[in-house]
Amino acid sequence: LLEGLYARSSGAGVSSPGLTAGRSDFLAGTGRPEEAEAALRDACEAGDAPAGLWLRWSEVSAGMEAAGLEPSSTPRAILRRALGRFPPDDRNAHLSVLTGLMRCLMGDGPAGGAPDDELDSLFRR
Repeated sequence: LLEGLYARSSGAGVSSPGLTAGRSDFLAGTGRPEEAEAALRDACEAGDAPAGLWLRWSEVSAGMEAAGLEPSSTPRAILRRALGRFPPDDRNAHLSVLTGLMRCLMGDGPAGGAPDDELDSLFRR
């Protein structure tokens, strides 16, 4: 049923952040993380995706890495790009992405000092 609904909405050109998030959750939940990641990537790269979709894309990417799969972008790269899309005056979105990136970098641990340097820079924002 859901497969048909998502196919019909896509065929009709109907799209929304909620529909994209639901579709990606459905795809990931049915064992298709590559398709889930592609749906989120396409929506985010299309232009005006909210911060929540960028964060969800980074979560799916992290899950793929943890499962030994290769996502199209790393969670860190996704969140760095998202940070550039949401200026500080868009406070809620900017802080959500900034917090997600900091959490991601802290989870990576010290690898050559680069995450620590980047974290320091982000804390100063």
